Amino acid sequence: MLLEFSFQCFFFFFFKQKTAYEMLRSLVGSEMCIRDRIMHAYAEQFTSKIDLQEMWDKVQGRILEELEHEMQLMTADQHLDLSDHTSVFAAAMSSIGFESDTIVTYVKSSTGDFKEKLCTQLADVFQRYALKTVLVPSRVQSESDYVKTEEATFYCANPNTVRPPLPFEFAFSRSYVELCEHSKHFFQQFGAMSLEDDDVFDNKEVNDSLNAFKDTVLEVFTQNLDPGNMSVSVAVQCYIDMSYLVTKFASRCEAEWLVTECGAGLGRPAIFEKMLEELQPMFKEHLVAVITAQVRLLVLQAQAQIDWEAEEADSAASLNPSRFTQDVAEYFSTEVFVNLNRLEPERCGLKASEVERDRKEIEVQLYGAMVQILLAILEMAPKVTKVAFSAVDRDLQAIMESLQQHSKLRTLKRKECFAPITQLCKMLTNPGEVGRAVDPQYRQDNYESMVSEKWLVPVLFKYEAGLKGQMIGKTDDQKDVDALLKALGAKN
Repeated sequence: MLLEFSFQCFFFFFFKQKTAYEMLRSLVGSEMCIRDRIMHAYAEQFTSKIDLQEMWDKVQGRILEELEHEMQLMTADQHLDLSDHTSVFAAAMSSIGFESDTIVTYVKSSTGDFKEKLCTQLADVFQRYALKTVLVPSRVQSESDYVKTEEATFYCANPNTVRPPLPFEFAFSRSYVELCEHSKHFFQQFGAMSLEDDDVFDNKEVNDSLNAFKDTVLEVFTQNLDPGNMSVSVAVQCYIDMSYLVTKFASRCEAEWLVTECGAGLGRPAIFEKMLEELQPMFKEHLVAVITAQVRLLVLQAQAQIDWEAEEADSAASLNPSRFTQDVAEYFSTEVFVNLNRLEPERCGLKASEVERDRKEIEVQLYGAMVQILLAILEMAPKVTKVAFSAVDRDLQAIMESLQQHSKLRTLKRKECFAPITQLCKMLTNPGEVGRAVDPQYRQDNYESMVSEKWLVPVLFKYEAGLKGQMIGKTDDQKDVDALLKALGAKN
């Protein structure tokens, strides 16, 4: 073995036919396939021309130089492989009188680099997921596929129910299955490197791995989720997938996989699911942003479809909502509600109280966003007449009626969502209402949802600009809005 090693070192050092990584691997675990005649030819040169210890010192130095460059280019898997082979290599060399402490120390000191590479690999996987333009539920055709999916995701159907007939469609996507597989590999490699370092995957190292996973995933999604480039269908699927990751995968991964496959100890308090809880609100907000981006485009059509300076009411127009309301109604019925209905507990398999709560919160945020878009349009108009406000009220009523059939919110809650702008329209279109609103108690009792809003004063100024004047003095409407602006502190 000594002659074999000598030949290999000489070949590496003087002719550099192998990288340091390749040489360390080739010297471990198998006999060298070198013909005796070559062995004898070079062995004489080693023993007669150079001292073996001196040669080893030079080769070890050269190996370190090579590793310094090569380790930067290695994948995390190669890095772990190198660490494993280095330990075995050092033990083998020590048995024949050659110490390799310098190489071992250098490789062990690179654990931080290994963890960075591991996180980079994980980030690449989750980034590809975040940029998906197509995500559909995972459908399995065979018993083996069903079992593989269960094992990969830690999916566990209700033990009291019979396994569903095949083919079967899971609520989560195939891409989510791949995320689970890569996540398990991440922890397996993390644990293996910890065991390589000191023969134990202790609680601190386990917590480090969980924190590294959480920080990597959150950073990737924060930087890569783009509401403008994602459909409602994909956004809903992302929400379902991440809910499974948090509520189904995390707990079993921590309790089972880290122990049986990664070397973690038993009896640790469960913390992983709690750590990942940020993902659910993140993807709920992302889903809202995806829908809102499209709703904004639809509602902005109101800028051109409503005559903001109209002074004479059109009896026909008062009965026919603007075209954009039909587009909004169609988008909600064919895209939004169709996909939000996938969050029904019996369809998605998630905890009923959580998904039903989130579904309602999503609706509340969507309607609130629609109100803000309409208010922004009002603020952008040079002036808004009373007739224009009547048109806004007409269009709002049409939108609210179209939402009623599919909405999961109670009628009162839905009206509450639209209250800021419906109350504004009521104040500015009902005769004498602006004058009554000058009284602070009346405002508080009847317009609580809007009296403290920053947009109220700018919109009142737009309304004031749109009022008809008269030859001498101010009209009653102008006096009322002037008094209201003074009451709100916007005029002296």
